[in-house]
Amino acid sequence: MANILIVHPVCDTRRFLCNILFQEGHSVECVSRGRSLFDVLGTRKDIDIVFVRLSGSKTDTWNGKDSVEMARLYGTEAKFIVINGDKKDKPENSHMLSLPFTREELLDAVTKALKKDS
Repeated sequence: MANILIVHPVCDTRRFLCNILFQEGHSVECVSRGRSLFDVLGTRKDIDIVFVRLSGSKTDTWNGKDSVEMARLYGTEAKFIVINGDKKDKPENSHMLSLPFTREELLDAVTKALKKDS
């Protein structure tokens, strides 16, 4: 199973993602702010997938696209799944998950992200 990091400012969204992924046997860590992504990546090199929100929030000016690009510069090998965005704004080498999504769509996005060639 995968080590997954969820970076999302909305508690209910984090909880929803975490519950489903945990039930599927994944190890899940959640943070609410984009800047926290780098704290986690600095201490955990075993993260396989990172969920990020494409747009920032009122309390967090980091958006998903910035986070993905900075994380790539940081040297992470993690795959990224970007939540709720326009495909034209999707960061390179990432997967998109548009709201609203079902449990099946979530798990399908994880499976695709974990494939070696994605």
